[in-house]
Amino acid sequence: MAFSSYGAFRLWFGLLEILGAAGTLNIEPPAVTSALGVELPLWGVFTIYMWIGTSCLNWGLWSVLFTPVITFHLL
Repeated sequence: MAFSSYGAFRLWFGLLEILGAAGTLNIEPPAVTSALGVELPLWGVFTIYMWIGTSCLNWGLWSVLFTPVITFHLL
């Protein structure tokens, strides 16, 4: 579930950037910025939720989900 969710996030983010740059979305740049300002912290919460769920699993999966926790926090 986590990895397909991250795939959907990447598709959404890519379409937002491509269509926003092309002017196809008919929204102004501050709206794109505010959408990212809401969406990225929510994905950070989702990532922390998934990361906590891997605490009982192996170290490799734990570290794979810990890296996006740091990334979303920095974004």
